[in-house]
Amino acid sequence: MNYVSYNEQGLISQVYCSNHSQSALGMSKISKIHQTKQFYHLIEEIDIENFSIPMHDQQVKTHDLSLLLKVFLLYISSSILMHILWPNLFLGYLIHLLMFCLLTFVIYQLCPPISIKNICINEDQVEIEMLDSRKCQIIQIPIEQYRGVVAVHICGKNAIGQAFHQYGIALKHPDPQKTILLLSDQPSSQFLKTCAQALSLHPLDDSKFVLELKA
Repeated sequence: MNYVSYNEQGLISQVYCSNHSQSALGMSKISKIHQTKQFYHLIEEIDIENFSIPMHDQQVKTHDLSLLLKVFLLYISSSILMHILWPNLFLGYLIHLLMFCLLTFVIYQLCPPISIKNICINEDQVEIEMLDSRKCQIIQIPIEQYRGVVAVHICGKNAIGQAFHQYGIALKHPDPQKTILLLSDQPSSQFLKTCAQALSLHPLDDSKFVLELKA
């Protein structure tokens, strides 16, 4: 397992290295605040049999509930203020509600509440593009900055309390926020070696390097 020590600001303060190589292989423990898979960049449902480099993954998330909640709170607060401060201009709660429904529709069409993440992995670099209604961020990480490829084991419980497991590999970076997880439903040591060879990275297949995470 890989080890990193963090200070109070969440920055790396110490790195504990294995005996293999203190500069190239690095880290043998992850701080507890990073022991969930959501902290990392994920590519799930990898087809191990047809894995190849370069690879591209796009993830789209909708935030409809967040938009509706914000509009509803704005509707309630503005309706009350209009009713109290300008009663002569207030047309009633029903008319006001219809106006806000129209406003929500226009906002949804012009600026849909979605976020898009594109992850592209090739032989030279990893590119992460994150786009939402507020900003667009592009991160380019040279492949030589990654310390190696390690196995990943994720355990958790589903909505009805049943335990489940996920397996895969991680492109291990000194900065956990740049580590990439490639996940599948079945463990495969060959997948780790294939990915490491394709990217010219160290295959850290020893059991002590396995990255154990919670779902």
